[in-house]
Amino acid sequence: MGSRVIIDGWVRDTEADGKCAYVKAFAPFTDGTSRKEAKACPKGTTTKFTWQASGTEVRAYLYVA
Repeated sequence: MGSRVIIDGWVRDTEADGKCAYVKAFAPFTDGTSRKEAKACPKGTTTKFTWQASGTEVRAYLYVA
């Protein structure tokens, strides 16, 4: 059986600046996709995520846009 990795967490928008907070992740996810994104906005919004991928690592980034 192959290796699996899980990325589990949340992203929250903490500023009323018209921007959103994002987590973007890249990996061979078990649903067949290679990219996932969680978005939180407006201020006070929290978005939870749990993503599972094949392999041993996930590249993930937190950013505001």
